Amino acid sequence: LYGCTRYGDSCTSADGRTKSHNGIDLKSSYGSPIYAMYSGFIYSTKYHKKAGYNTRIQSTVNGETILISYFHMQQDNRILQGNPLVQVNAGDIIGYQGDSGNLKGAIADGGVDSHVHIEVRVHNGSSQWGYNNFNLADPRDYLSTTINDDGTSEENTDCN
Repeated sequence: LYGCTRYGDSCTSADGRTKSHNGIDLKSSYGSPIYAMYSGFIYSTKYHKKAGYNTRIQSTVNGETILISYFHMQQDNRILQGNPLVQVNAGDIIGYQGDSGNLKGAIADGGVDSHVHIEVRVHNGSSQWGYNNFNLADPRDYLSTTINDDGTSEENTDCN
């Protein structure tokens, strides 16, 4: 979950280790399609050492400009950044679940299940549009399903 760690049953493990988690992990089998949560354009498609291959989409949601990053994707089976900007619609397949970054090793160690890591950032309102002008936000605020702090889910009826 956003803000928590993989250590133990809470945000701090029994041995006292803590690690910030800037997104949310949604269980997804290797090869499963990954869908765009909102319409927008491909902002970037870089490789990140820990998070692997990703696709980042800029969207406007309730008047806010946000970036949604989808991590641990397959390298060759994802929409890539282009010129002119590549547009996507909510519900479009933007790639497929992979095991890139640190995910393959973590699965092999038995530490996690295959998952897509989703990170959301909200533009800070400045006139600058670089990545550093977007602040982390809880991805659960942008999902149509409510995910409680204990990992259980329920229908979110307060969703556009």
